[in-house]
Amino acid sequence: MTTISTPDEIERNDYVRFRTRFTFERFVDLPRDGTYRFLDFGCGDGHSIEALLDVFPQTQFFGAEYEPGTLSRCLARFDGNPRVSMIQTRSPGSLDGIESSFDVIQLNAVFEHMLPAERRTLMPELWRRIVTGGYLVLTETPWRWFPIETHSTGRPLVNYMPDRLALFAMRHFSKGGRFSHIHTWDEGLRDGLRGATVREIIASLGAPPGAVGIVRSSAPDARDMLETWWHGECRKTRQKKFAYAVLSAWRSMTGMVISPWINLVVQKVA
Repeated sequence: MTTISTPDEIERNDYVRFRTRFTFERFVDLPRDGTYRFLDFGCGDGHSIEALLDVFPQTQFFGAEYEPGTLSRCLARFDGNPRVSMIQTRSPGSLDGIESSFDVIQLNAVFEHMLPAERRTLMPELWRRIVTGGYLVLTETPWRWFPIETHSTGRPLVNYMPDRLALFAMRHFSKGGRFSHIHTWDEGLRDGLRGATVREIIASLGAPPGAVGIVRSSAPDARDMLETWWHGECRKTRQKKFAYAVLSAWRSMTGMVISPWINLVVQKVA
């Protein structure tokens, strides 16, 4: 049975492909004709993989996904492509069937959905599966301390609220009434309520000192996290334009870089 995508889904999928290519073109320094192993952990419908198939024509791609319906759509998308292998895991916190020696592991809009215990256990295991010189690409994770909680509620100041009050706001004031009034705290965390910070992400890897190198880009449209967020966005609404103008002005006045989202590439240097 063919699944018909909604306009919102089509827009979202186009955006994932755009941001994936934008990020890899500017931050992942691998010869494009090399032979690599690429893992998209929490691959969803496979749009990140789809965006890179022609960028790395000799690469073997692996997508890991636990949700059966999503996995089925992903399998249908690649329709037996010999360069794409799918792995169904038992749960969001499982690494069943995932091998090692990957040159790139990507988590697109995934880290924020991990529960705290999963961040502590999964991330070191994923890091261990990257070869020395390889990359961890982590994109579309909401910044924990941004003034607007952009991921789940869409409301201001929720990121600064105590847990109970943040959950109350999620239950009762989320845009579109997305969540139940009996939503639990763990369900809120699973839905990405608390986001993350760069420091937390790096610490979660459990890597020894000097083993993690944050990759910087020399491209003028990716010189810091704010530029990477803005120029990697193909859905430039008036609200986002206003936010970018305000955050750019703040950076000019204070030297502080504030971005709604974290888009982070790190290299395993040891």
